[in-house]
Amino acid sequence: MVLKISRGIWFFSVLGVLAALMVVYAALPLEVAVQQTDTGFITLSKEAVFYIALALSAIINSLVFVIGAFFPNEKPFRTWFNGLIITLNTFTIIALFTLNAVNTTEKFDFSRITFLIYGSLILVILWCAIWPLWSLYRKFFPKDLVE
Repeated sequence: MVLKISRGIWFFSVLGVLAALMVVYAALPLEVAVQQTDTGFITLSKEAVFYIALALSAIINSLVFVIGAFFPNEKPFRTWFNGLIITLNTFTIIALFTLNAVNTTEKFDFSRITFLIYGSLILVILWCAIWPLWSLYRKFFPKDLVE
């Protein structure tokens, strides 16, 4: 049941990434600053940013099906992996809107959203740590002891 719920949440996170990608693509300028250096900015075209983000999202989200094919009977692992992809999708959405804010001509106070950027990154790191900790817990406290 938890696996089905995680799959549903994952599906809506994919829709969120696609919606964010479309909104950000419409708002980006023709030349998108992706990195600041000492001499100026490294820029990419609007289309390159769109297709790179789309390709990365497609690769990351297709891993749900790959893991499902390789581990069909490992429901706890698949549930955890779906959660990992959900957290990566959340980070992608926040990163896309941050890229949009960096490239806007309007004045924007980034100190107000740094907790979102770092918070989503911390969420991904914490979610990555959950599975090894859960595996250790299950190793030292088997299910039979609970019954």
